[in-house]
Amino acid sequence: MSLAGELGAVYAAAGGDPEAAQRLTVSGPTDVLPSIFRVTDAAVISIGAALLAAGELWATRTGQPPPAVAIDPVHAAAAFASSAYLRIDDDPLANPWDPLAGHYPAARGRWIQLHTNFVHHRAAALAALRLPAGTTERAVVAAAIAERDPFALETDIIDRGGVAYAMRTAAEWRASPPARAVATLPVVELEQVGAAPAAAAVPGDDLPPSPQLAAAGLRVLDLTRVIAGPVASRTLAALGADVLRIGAPHLPVIDSVVPDTCLGKRWANLDLRTEADRERFRTLACDADVVIRGYRPGALEGLGLGVDDLVGLNPDMVIVTLSAFGRKGPWAGRRGYDSLVQTASGIVATGTQMARDSKPRPLPVQALDYATGYFGAMLALRGLVERQRQGGAWHGQLSLARTGRWIEDLGPDPDGAPDAFLRPGPPRALDHPSIAPLMRSSHSAYGATTFLAHPGTIDGRHLEWQLPSAAPSDDPAWL
Repeated sequence: MSLAGELGAVYAAAGGDPEAAQRLTVSGPTDVLPSIFRVTDAAVISIGAALLAAGELWATRTGQPPPAVAIDPVHAAAAFASSAYLRIDDDPLANPWDPLAGHYPAARGRWIQLHTNFVHHRAAALAALRLPAGTTERAVVAAAIAERDPFALETDIIDRGGVAYAMRTAAEWRASPPARAVATLPVVELEQVGAAPAAAAVPGDDLPPSPQLAAAGLRVLDLTRVIAGPVASRTLAALGADVLRIGAPHLPVIDSVVPDTCLGKRWANLDLRTEADRERFRTLACDADVVIRGYRPGALEGLGLGVDDLVGLNPDMVIVTLSAFGRKGPWAGRRGYDSLVQTASGIVATGTQMARDSKPRPLPVQALDYATGYFGAMLALRGLVERQRQGGAWHGQLSLARTGRWIEDLGPDPDGAPDAFLRPGPPRALDHPSIAPLMRSSHSAYGATTFLAHPGTIDGRHLEWQLPSAAPSDDPAWL
């Protein structure tokens, strides 16, 4: 299928008109990222879907024709590694990966990947390996894993509250119950939830001032961490929404990712384990237009802040829920991150086989995270469109695993070269002359910040974040 056809199919899955894909102009090569998979196409399609939905929201709110949108594939590819371009006081961000994270050879010639970027995940992995909590030597961990069955170790680590996945082949994954469940889901879902009022209007007396600010005047609660969810809310911030990230002092963050993923947002801390802060959150939710949720499945429901609870507070809300393995199947409640889902679902094994390498070959970027993030923004924007047209609350759902299946289903890149990191590392910046004009600068709480502009244009102009990178210093209140 052509790129426009793939874009139209995704847009239709979100309830949009597939012919809207004809409004997207793509200028430049579509094989920028080195991979046997069509990763650059995935970047163009997912970002294009978000831009099309922004244009549709602008048209719905103003009564104007939807604007044209355009993407340079080089910019789209760079955006899938956006943190590689960010500088604080001229210094790049630190490597986000813990020294113990990554792939290890295990028994019977198999591999397993550990995620140890968060302290509690590292503790779970070390406990399962019967190693001291203070272990820092990768060689010690490798020796402890070498004779372990990777599937049994995966279960042990997960049962202890950690995250790790054995490397499966594509055939092994697709034959498994969790994969079969994921395959029954569309790549994106958007459905109306709750009763619909007879008429609806996007709140706010002021119409958005330009197509690039299609979400101006709208309020977004960001309950996400790491990359996918933050990219979705960061996109809405670039479109003019008031995005309030809700964190908590006890929840760990990856410091070297936050300055990039928090561009354009505000950040307040609430401890949702306490009734007082849950009540503050409910007050915010009553006036929110969008809530983006990326916590472990069931976590917010356990706090009385599930989808039904939120819709009960605000029957005109759009909710977007992102997860690792989707809403169905035996892994629906499991934690997972981009690289781990690649490992579990056969993407890494396929890359390794095609490269004829003896070591795992992941994708050159965290494409599952970024594509899911931009698709999440599309669902939020399309939900706002449908809210204004039909009323009621809308719920969008998507997962890293289903996005990964979609990337695989795009087919191989006939010109792709299997060139990627052998283990997780900092993202690489593209060495391309068109990048320099796309850099922006501001002063944030982190220092003098240089960053990559939001990819794509609407009506011939780039989107621009109105606020610098957020730090946890804002009040839990709307502007």
